[in-house]
Amino acid sequence: MNMKDKLLIDQYNKFPYPRPIKNIDKEIINKGKIPIADPNFSWHLLWPEIKYSNKNLKILIAGCGTHQAAIIARLNPQNFIIGVDISKNSIDHEKKLKELHNLNNLELINNDFRELKFDYKFDYIISTGVIHHLKEPDTALNFFEKNISDKGVIYLMVYGSKKRFALNEIVKVYKKLQFTQTEKSIIQSKNLIGNLDENHPAKEFTYKSTDMQSKEGIVDLLLNYQEKHYDIDELTNMIENEKLFIKNTIDGSISSISKFFLDDYSMISKIRKLDYKDKLKIGQTLNWNDAKIVLILNKVQNKKHSIILNKINLRKCFFYHNRSILIEIAKNYLIINEKKTSKKYKIKINDKIVIDWKLILSGKSDLNSIITSNDKNLEKEIYDLFEILVENRFIDISFYKIENYFNYLPKTEL
Repeated sequence: MNMKDKLLIDQYNKFPYPRPIKNIDKEIINKGKIPIADPNFSWHLLWPEIKYSNKNLKILIAGCGTHQAAIIARLNPQNFIIGVDISKNSIDHEKKLKELHNLNNLELINNDFRELKFDYKFDYIISTGVIHHLKEPDTALNFFEKNISDKGVIYLMVYGSKKRFALNEIVKVYKKLQFTQTEKSIIQSKNLIGNLDENHPAKEFTYKSTDMQSKEGIVDLLLNYQEKHYDIDELTNMIENEKLFIKNTIDGSISSISKFFLDDYSMISKIRKLDYKDKLKIGQTLNWNDAKIVLILNKVQNKKHSIILNKINLRKCFFYHNRSILIEIAKNYLIINEKKTSKKYKIKINDKIVIDWKLILSGKSDLNSIITSNDKNLEKEIYDLFEILVENRFIDISFYKIENYFNYLPKTEL
């Protein structure tokens, strides 16, 4: 372990992150704050090619922080979870939740996950906000590839380079002024942000971040010892070098492009012919919404299951609401509302197209069931509409009917 990784251990022991919670039922489940990494609610994103079967999974949470492993274990009592973190204090917080909720399906380990050896493979590995803090992040991806099962998937979150650009420039100022992680530097770093012009993009970014509400958050956001921010092409190259591949994205933050050209089908056709890496690079730039890049990865031999790489026959797909999107149904229009950006997009619909949107977005009916017209032109319009919705991640897809995930939530005490 290098010196900077050792400094991270000291940092997260002194400032456990994220801010600990006391009760999963009251603070997470009853408030509807189900994490997107949950294998129950996101089964169709993780395994769209496999019928729902969320049981007996072996799940590794690599860098679990103060509560992530306990939350996943509470939500998935039928699965076995291992949570690993370099911070003893973070693991101690996880242990409190384990004891409170009697999580017999959870094992907690205080260590660098890269140092561990297992005599079995994992079905699912979660790593959110971890590898971009490592001196050699590729070693983490190498570990994941060696420890994931053939059909297993990896949920990876890292910081992108665009949205955080202004903040990263401010962090460089902190380093030049020799800010550390002392009480004084924490106060000074927060005050400096407060003294910036109201329109300064770094100030706008931090004002939207809950990290500014606690010392632990400020240290993680502004005074971190080690952090990397990725251009998507650099990230994809590193992923592929470790024999992994991008299977899916959870939303359109870096993958949606055609929404910017809804009135120009010739441009949309040109975009669709681009290599997937070029699409992601353009998407990262146009969306400028990469504060957190979330990717679903699998082994390179499973490229055939990649939603990103392959042309999908939407007629055989089932559809579901994307959690980052609100869809309004208006006369002759769909109005797409992006929750993260508050941006709205209007998609015109032929008034001859009649769709039961509640049914189709419940995940219970495939596209074939609604393309019943003998009018070939109308059929094409419907297919084109769904192609726009899917490629921009306005809706999710699966090759199997999508379960009512709420039926599988554990019962809680109100």
